[in-house]
Amino acid sequence: MTINLMHLVYLALGLGVVLLVAFPKIRAGVFQWIRVKVGGAVDNGTTPREKAKDKGEQALETQRKALKAAVGLLKQQKENVVVVTANATTESNKLTKVQGDLATAVKDYEDGKKFNLSNDQLNELALKVKTAREAVTKQEANLALANATAKAANTSLKSAKTKVESFEKNIHDNESKLALADVLNTQSELEELTNSIDGLLSDSAKANDDVERILAEAQARQNVGRDTTKDELEKRRQEEEARKERERLDGTPTAPPAAPQA
Repeated sequence: MTINLMHLVYLALGLGVVLLVAFPKIRAGVFQWIRVKVGGAVDNGTTPREKAKDKGEQALETQRKALKAAVGLLKQQKENVVVVTANATTESNKLTKVQGDLATAVKDYEDGKKFNLSNDQLNELALKVKTAREAVTKQEANLALANATAKAANTSLKSAKTKVESFEKNIHDNESKLALADVLNTQSELEELTNSIDGLLSDSAKANDDVERILAEAQARQNVGRDTTKDELEKRRQEEEARKERERLDGTPTAPPAAPQA
């Protein structure tokens, strides 16, 4: 069965859309990644909290890239340490060999004396000893240099490793700081929204008072009849207020004033 490549592309796109719709965290992460990559192109379309979050993520991205490069250099430095350490081992083996050559040359000279070799033969053996001794001296210097190089390389590697680990910890610390900053910014947004809601509700409450006043006036007009004048309404309001005050003073209820006859 042949699978159409475009069908696979459409399937992948469909799956991506499903993931974005079904999982808000994935959707938020994708949108933030797009904002970070685009940079300032979307600043006008984001909230202050999102801007701060994106700016922090861009800073972290810069640090992560630097860390990745540093880790690469650290790996290369480790390889160099392996090389110089191996070189020191090689130079040590060479020293062992030339020391053995010197010991052999010295033994040959001493054996020559025992066997009463001629003066020319002894001179030849002595020159071999001299050459072997010079080779040992030279190789000791080579080994000292190789050991010093290996020691310096290991010290440098240890220092570099410590710095890289510290830098990596710094990135983790910055991630925690940015997470806390996002929480604080989110709280600030919520407080701003709450203040906006309070303002809207306060305005609505004033309108509600107006409605209550209109209803009270309508009820009063219904109680006193359609021909009740404004002065009569005021009189009834004062009588009602006086009745309620007397109830508070006397501690006994009083009958409300009778409504005027229509």
